[in-house]
Amino acid sequence: MSLCIRLRMSAMACKKGFTLIELLMTMAILAILSVSGAWLLIYLVQSSVFIPNKLNADMVAQEAMDIMIEGDRQARGLRFSRNITESLNESVAFKNADNLTVRFRWDSGNKKIYRQINSSAEAVIPYYLGSGVTVAPAANASVFSYYDADETSTTDSAGVRRVKMRFKVMTGSGNYSDWEGQAEHVSFVCVRKFE
Repeated sequence: MSLCIRLRMSAMACKKGFTLIELLMTMAILAILSVSGAWLLIYLVQSSVFIPNKLNADMVAQEAMDIMIEGDRQARGLRFSRNITESLNESVAFKNADNLTVRFRWDSGNKKIYRQINSSAEAVIPYYLGSGVTVAPAANASVFSYYDADETSTTDSAGVRRVKMRFKVMTGSGNYSDWEGQAEHVSFVCVRKFE
């Protein structure tokens, strides 16, 4: 028998298929890859829902804070206050540089912040606040805190020199595990008492 024929016959005899160990190792590798791939896919899908909700909460919180501090076309905010007329944990009222009386109030019932200008009807701020978005005090603190010239907490409206606003905005429950978002904002405003 020639050498070529013998080599062909021995090569054919070696081709049997996969051994049990090779099959088990292949299945184990595929299982590890599919589990990590599934986790990555779930993470990406959850993040693609969570991130827009988080950005929405950030946008609402920033807009509310801007309206309270700077104001808008309807009325100037706390930065332009002449004097504080009401200093409560859930509301603040002041007379601004345009001689308008402005009041911001957090409603614990429907968890929204309202603004009232002079004696007009209250309006939600920001005006586009959706029904699934809520505003709540942050870390069991009051929405509004007041400080006098010595940086001491005060409740005397006439002595207020600084107002602290602290709240969080949540879409739904605000939990990442529920694919919801939340944003906490804290800001201080000096009351310059414009005359």
